Amino acid sequence: MLFRSKKNKANQMTVQVDNTGRHYIYNEDCTEVLKGFAKHGLYTPDLVFMDPPFNIGQQYDTHNDNMPQPQFDAFIGSCVYWGSCVLRKSGLLLVHIPDHMVAITLEYIKYNNKMFQYSERMEQVGWIIWHYRFAQHCRGRFIPSKMHCLVFRKGSDNHTFNDEQIMEQSDRASKYNDKRTLDSATPGMRNMFDVWTDIPRLTGNSKERVAGDNPNQLPEAYIERLLLAYTNPDDTVVDMFGGTFTVASVCKRLGNKSLTCEISENYCKAGLQRINNV
Repeated sequence: MLFRSKKNKANQMTVQVDNTGRHYIYNEDCTEVLKGFAKHGLYTPDLVFMDPPFNIGQQYDTHNDNMPQPQFDAFIGSCVYWGSCVLRKSGLLLVHIPDHMVAITLEYIKYNNKMFQYSERMEQVGWIIWHYRFAQHCRGRFIPSKMHCLVFRKGSDNHTFNDEQIMEQSDRASKYNDKRTLDSATPGMRNMFDVWTDIPRLTGNSKERVAGDNPNQLPEAYIERLLLAYTNPDDTVVDMFGGTFTVASVCKRLGNKSLTCEISENYCKAGLQRINNV
C-alpha cells in the first residue's frame, strides 16, 4: 500500500492517505481535526470511537497524561462535544473509559444536550461493560477489572444495530436443552449480554501486541464486536485517539472506511505499517 501526504483545504493539516482513499491518518490533535470537519462539512461519520488518555501519569510518546484535573475535564468535554458535532444524524459516539471517567462523560453529554437543542440531542442507547481477569494488583481496594463503553446516538432516529452479527448460543439451548428455544425467531441463539467476559486483555507477549511504548492497546476482538454491531460495511468510522491503530486495522479488515487522529508522529508511522499489514 502506498501513502502520500497532502494538505487539507479546510485547515491545512497534514493528511496521510492510502491509495484506496478509504483510510486517512491525521497527525493532529483530534479536537482540531473535528473542528475542521464540522466547520467545512467535510465528513459526517457513522460512528466516532473515543478511547482517550485517562490522566493517570501513563507514559505516551508526546501526550502529557498528568494534567491538572480541571484542564483534563475540559479536554474530555471538548472531545465529547466535537465528536458529537461531526456525527451524522442517528450516528453513534462510543466512549471507552474507566470507572473514574464515567461521571464526567455523562455530565458533559448532559451539558452538550442543552446546547444542541432537541433535534441533535445525544441519547444514551447502550452501556457495555468489558470485564477481564488479568489486571493490575493493588492493595487497600478491590482490583479494577472492567472498562466501560458508553454508547450515545445523535438524534432520535433508529441507529444501526446488527443483531445477527453478534448472536451467541443461548444457555437455555446449550445447557438446559430447552426445546422452546428452537421455536424462536433465532433458534438456539440469542443476542449478546452487555457485560462481556470472553475477551481477555492483551498481555505483553500477545501476538497482537504492537511494538513501541504505547501501553494502552485494545484487543481486536473487542473493537470487531463493536463495529460488527454498530456499523455496516462502507460506513465511515472516526477514531479520535489512534494509539496503536487497532480501530483502523479492524475497519480495513471489515470493509469500513476509517479516519484516525493521532498527535504522535511515531505512532502514526507505526499505524501506517499496521494498516499496511492487514
